Amino acid sequence: MVQLMRILVTGAAGRIGRHVVDGYLADGAEVRALVLPGDPSAGLLEAAGVKTTVGRLEDRSAVERAVDNAEIICHLAASLTSRGHADDDFFETNLRGVYNLLQSARVFAPGLRRLVVASSDAVYWAGRTVPPLFLPVDETHPREPGSVYGGTKLAGEDLSLAFMRTYGLPVSIMRPSATADPWELLDREGPFGRRHFVRGMLAHLERQAELDEVSEELLSALRPLDDGRERLYVVADADGRPSRTTLNDARDAADGMRRIAGSDAALGEAFNIGPAASYAEGELAGYLGERLGLPVTVVPLRATRPDWVVSSDKARALLCYAPGRTVFDMVDEAIETRAKEIER
Repeated sequence: MVQLMRILVTGAAGRIGRHVVDGYLADGAEVRALVLPGDPSAGLLEAAGVKTTVGRLEDRSAVERAVDNAEIICHLAASLTSRGHADDDFFETNLRGVYNLLQSARVFAPGLRRLVVASSDAVYWAGRTVPPLFLPVDETHPREPGSVYGGTKLAGEDLSLAFMRTYGLPVSIMRPSATADPWELLDREGPFGRRHFVRGMLAHLERQAELDEVSEELLSALRPLDDGRERLYVVADADGRPSRTTLNDARDAADGMRRIAGSDAALGEAFNIGPAASYAEGELAGYLGERLGLPVTVVPLRATRPDWVVSSDKARALLCYAPGRTVFDMVDEAIETRAKEIER
């Protein structure tokens, strides 16, 4: 009898995790998942043939059960800024949780071939208005996070590599850039949609108990634009220039993770995993406006987000990573999917 590869995916119900699970299931692997208590996705995973363990990363005993005899571990579970988590959450999940996973894998997964730890390009991000030292940002860029979230991701990277040096744990690091599913670009109040939908961002900002100076300026600029109808906006500097950035399709990111997990060349290495191409924020807002029939207003601010373009050249060269979807492809897919749903 052929022995199936035993795969554990943490964060299996998340943006990237769902696609990682789908890929391994298609390969015929035995897939397991660590799922949060009460997660409504657990039933869907089990129906697809995934063996689930209920528990949190902070619970060592649950993690030990999940990693038992795993051969590949794709660690994606995390507290995220886009999910509204706080600093305490970042520490408990992104650092203590990684420690529990590493210790559990060391003891309970003796046949482990690879543990891929999902970090973030936030390890390079020195602050909201601080430009990178050079563009595109590659793996040689200094890691100097300007947020607690980024700090916990950096600490998780270093802790994982320390376990490799100390105990021989076969670790690799994945640093995904901002990643979304296509439908999120049309979710007006979601973390990606509200970057261009006026009323979505207004609703988000007005819910906050406290705003920093940049957010206060944005709120003041957007309020006069709200006439009760949906419209789009794009933030620009004083000269009217929007920033350039990247957004990756979650399916491409999942492919990147699986390539890291399956490559001998990835052992002990860190890889940026990003999209097929960068884009100007104004280009995306204009494309959304054209496809949705909505007006677009340029909103100049004193302090704007700097250009942020991440290079995946290392993953392309060593792993044959080839992301195939641009942000404009994602918009097209989201609109076409929504139209089909309306027809039904």
